[in-house]
Amino acid sequence: HLLIIYLFIFLSFLFYINYTIKEEKDKEILQMKEEQLTSISDYSRYIEKLYKEIRGFRHDYTNILVSLNGAIQENDISMVKNIYQSDLKDSDKGFYDNKYDIAHLSNIDNEAMKSLISAKLISAQSKGIAISVEIPERITAPNLELLDMIKILSIFLDNAIEATILSESPSVTLAFFQESDRKILIIENTIQKEKINTKEIFRYGFSSKGDDRGIGLANIKEILEKYPKVNLYTTSENYIFSHEIHFFR
Repeated sequence: HLLIIYLFIFLSFLFYINYTIKEEKDKEILQMKEEQLTSISDYSRYIEKLYKEIRGFRHDYTNILVSLNGAIQENDISMVKNIYQSDLKDSDKGFYDNKYDIAHLSNIDNEAMKSLISAKLISAQSKGIAISVEIPERITAPNLELLDMIKILSIFLDNAIEATILSESPSVTLAFFQESDRKILIIENTIQKEKINTKEIFRYGFSSKGDDRGIGLANIKEILEKYPKVNLYTTSENYIFSHEIHFFR
């Protein structure tokens, strides 16, 4: 009878743990979905703002061409030169601004990843950080559990933004592309120091920003241990810090 009671208690305990873990995971998924909806909405507004800028440029450009056409019809070379110097010569420079790079996120075929990255980068931009996004073609999410992928992105991007804001020229670069048998994700940022000891940063509790703050990278190390086909390369030199993750098929 005692064995049966102990067995019942043990099974009840297992059931309780399983229920608690499931409930916690459901909460995480619900929170992620809510954040995703907010981020997608912000991203849509941001893209709409860029579209309005481009539409405004197109309108101005049309008016310039009308003026240019009139000068050509009148064979007024001095006016043609004047229009070129004052309106056309540097008219394309605004479109080399990195803020337009964020539109490249449309190549990510995963709404959760897209919304998280856009939210982080738009926030970084509002803090005066230069951003660069390089996603040359349509690409799907790596073969990881979505929650794990979101945690990795969130920790890496938060750390990059927090570190680069202290640097002389704050900037964050994100690249995501396919290369033969692997997907490659690179998150790179400028830093205040010339070099950081990359061997120490994944140790639980280690942080250059104070006690009890070096938890994120240790969590990433723990997550990646579940995926033998994922390799992480972390480098730091010449005031640049970089994480490069290879997701093999």
